[in-house]
Amino acid sequence: MKDDRLLTSANYGSVKRVCLMAMEDDLKEVHRYMITLSPGVEVEEIAGADHAVMCSRPRELSDLLAKIGSKYD
Repeated sequence: MKDDRLLTSANYGSVKRVCLMAMEDDLKEVHRYMITLSPGVEVEEIAGADHAVMCSRPRELSDLLAKIGSKYD
């Protein structure tokens, strides 16, 4: 890393984070656990999506990414 001073506890969380939860993914419980390790994460659910969201629900993923992008623009 060019500047290790950027990796500080104070800086952690300064960037908004959004987790996309694929509701038909077999690894949902693992994802939920990972979310608990990262407080402040916004969670968006995609109904009917499996692990490969871009294949199972491409339109919904695209719409959700656009929504997130405009929210944090």
